[in-house]
Parts: sequence; structure tokens; C-alpha cells
Amino acid sequence: MTKNIALEKYTAAEKDAEGAFVTDLLVAAAAAVSAAAGAMEGAGAAAAIEMIDKSLSTYSDSVAKHATRAASGHDTANPAP
Repeated sequence: MTKNIALEKYTAAEKDAEGAFVTDLLVAAAAAVSAAAGAMEGAGAAAAIEMIDKSLSTYSDSVAKHATRAASGHDTANPAP
């Protein structure tokens, strides 16, 4: 583009500038799409972490209930012979 301006080939320089501008717009659009995809991926990861936390909480509650029953002598999962 600069060479065309120096050689006073303004039409060619204009086309080069248009190409550079369109390329810049496309790269910016790709970056925006990538950022949006990253945000969606982050939201998916957060949902997965919430599910894991809920599962761990449920498991911990079950273990605590089992331990309470065993301590009180009412262990229904493993009754005394």
C-alpha cells in the first residue's frame, strides 16, 4: 500500500487499504466469537463444578447419616447378626 502511494498509484493503494481494513474486521470478529465461546465454555465448566459439589454434598450427607445410625445402633445397611 505504501509503495503504491509513493508511486502515485492511488487506486491500487485504495484497494490495498480496503483489503487491510476488511482483514482487520474479520480478525476482530473472530476474536469476538472466540471470546464468546470462551465465556460459554466457562459457564459450562461452572455448571459441571456445581453438579460435582452437589453430588459431593449428597454423598457427605449420606455418610453422616450412616455414621449417626451406626453410632446409635440402628445401622439398617449392616444389621447386627
